Amino acid sequence: MGEDCAVCSDHLPEEHAVCSLNGCKLHFQCAGIQESTWRKANKSSWKCPDCRKGKTNDVIPVTAEEQRNFMTLVLGKLEVLDELKTLKPMVKDLEVSVSYLSEKYDEVMETFRENKKKINELETKVNKLNSDSLDKDKTISELQMKIRDADQYARNRNIEISGVNEVEGEDLRIIMKKIAAALKIKHEDGDIDVIHRVPSKGKDKNSKIIAQFYTRSKRDEWMQKKRVAPVYASDIIDTHSTHRVYLNTHLCQQWKQLLWLAKQEGRPRGYKLIWFWNGKILAKKDVTDQNVIRIVSEQDLDRLV
Repeated sequence: MGEDCAVCSDHLPEEHAVCSLNGCKLHFQCAGIQESTWRKANKSSWKCPDCRKGKTNDVIPVTAEEQRNFMTLVLGKLEVLDELKTLKPMVKDLEVSVSYLSEKYDEVMETFRENKKKINELETKVNKLNSDSLDKDKTISELQMKIRDADQYARNRNIEISGVNEVEGEDLRIIMKKIAAALKIKHEDGDIDVIHRVPSKGKDKNSKIIAQFYTRSKRDEWMQKKRVAPVYASDIIDTHSTHRVYLNTHLCQQWKQLLWLAKQEGRPRGYKLIWFWNGKILAKKDVTDQNVIRIVSEQDLDRLV
């Protein structure tokens, strides 16, 4: 009958570790030594873990089940490490994908310019369409809406400012700084790409200011602030004037016309709030009204009841 391990009490194989001090016999695994290391070791001086710690041979037995559970835990952690190693190629692939997308940016911009050119060509074709057919009328209407929306998309970084007196030799960028101060907005010269006045079609000598920001998010910040911090002419020039300076979405002509029609139809019917937001006109009777009417075409005006 063979001998048992001094640690786990399981049967020992033919080759096993033997302590030179207390003579206890152990599995290589229980002794904490590799079989290959044991073969090379000086067996006459090798000590078991307890003897190396200066302990007596009061060995706490470890069952085979505990040994198996321990090995299962170790193997589980090794499997996790193996899985982490497989992520490395995935990260590399992701880096390649990001690099590819970066290289494609210029191509996307070129496509945008080509699309803008195609939209202009499409507008020319739409103007040539003339048919009483219902299907053709529907096609024309859809094309016009696409052109309108494309035109408006090109303005999604713009703000239209009215109510600022025009002064000879004025610096519009300085005016924008003063408006930003009134709105309590942190503003840098680099926030604005282009700024200019547009000729007024009415009798008002003060033409409107169009400011184009480099980013839409910066434009949106101004539009949000203007709701809670009104701007007056006195904030911009040294005057006691109390008239308001208005900041609005820079609408294309088609959206301006539809917004005007919506106000003409909606105000007599009790709609106090009518505004343009994110590619559509919205209308509701007051701030508590949960029924918000969405308007994208003249046909939608019939919903203002």
